[in-house]
Amino acid sequence: MHLTRGITATCGRDSMAELPLVDGLASRRHFRIESRDGEFYLVDLGSRNGTFVNGKKVTEQRLRIGDRIQVGETLISVLEDTVRAETGGLLGRTRGGYRLEKRIGRGGMGTVYKATQLSLARPVALKILS
Repeated sequence: MHLTRGITATCGRDSMAELPLVDGLASRRHFRIESRDGEFYLVDLGSRNGTFVNGKKVTEQRLRIGDRIQVGETLISVLEDTVRAETGGLLGRTRGGYRLEKRIGRGGMGTVYKATQLSLARPVALKILS
């Protein structure tokens, strides 16, 4: 999800959440991200299992580039636009025998990466479903 200054986004299992989660440990309305004075803040909405930023349980926390938000088994990374556009957060990682090298595009169903199929050492386009 791309955050815009001045916008508030809710995260949770609620189908109306701007950042919906499919995680049984997430509350329907788990946390909210608010834009204040040019910064982004995470505010826990009284979630049942808590919201963690960089491994620490928080009720409110200013977000910084590189922060990792954990809700149940879901991990969310805070990335700069330039990093997000290039990598989608997975650059250099290996998934299912493919090394992800560059994000090519993104749509409603998932993200397409330029990747290398390690077993055959050949370049491929790999789609990872949302």
